[in-house]
Amino acid sequence: MKLRPERAGADPMGLVGWVFADLMLALVVVFLATQPGDPRAGAEPKPQATTTTSTTTTAPPTTTTTKPQAPPSVDANYICIRVQTNPGQVTAGSAEVDRVAAEVQQKLEAVGLKDRRAGIVLIFGVAGDPGPGKRYAQLFNDLVIPKVSGPFVGSARRLFWGSGKGQFADGSIELNIYPLVGPGEPRLPAASEC
Repeated sequence: MKLRPERAGADPMGLVGWVFADLMLALVVVFLATQPGDPRAGAEPKPQATTTTSTTTTAPPTTTTTKPQAPPSVDANYICIRVQTNPGQVTAGSAEVDRVAAEVQQKLEAVGLKDRRAGIVLIFGVAGDPGPGKRYAQLFNDLVIPKVSGPFVGSARRLFWGSGKGQFADGSIELNIYPLVGPGEPRLPAASEC
């Protein structure tokens, strides 16, 4: 048997290129085969809740369809309430806590938030420095808010330092209350200023 003579121009690197191309093609096929399809394909549409009411009259039966209510949303505008506290006297069980809670309750009623729930409440403790300001906000959140009935139950609260810019005395608290808006509850017309 006669062996073919080697070609003078044969390059083994050309073979490496073809092997690399074949490997890439195999990887693409594997990649495409492992990709999930359309998650909605084959999914059954959820039936809407329907209520059927039948009567025993000569009229045909009445069918009523009710749409599920959307969950409440947080209003984009807020109501601002400011109260003055005496930080040295805001301690558990003190008369100052009761006084401030009563003042907050009165202001909530005045702006129409007594019977509404708050979605988000931002509490600013006013002080010359951030440390005491945040501490005032924390004391207000821990001691005063639990004594106020109404909108703060279940609300998300964040504590901040408010500089007051020389306009407000140390120890004053500013509340930015973003109420929940649900069926029958109007949105606020605009953000209020303290």
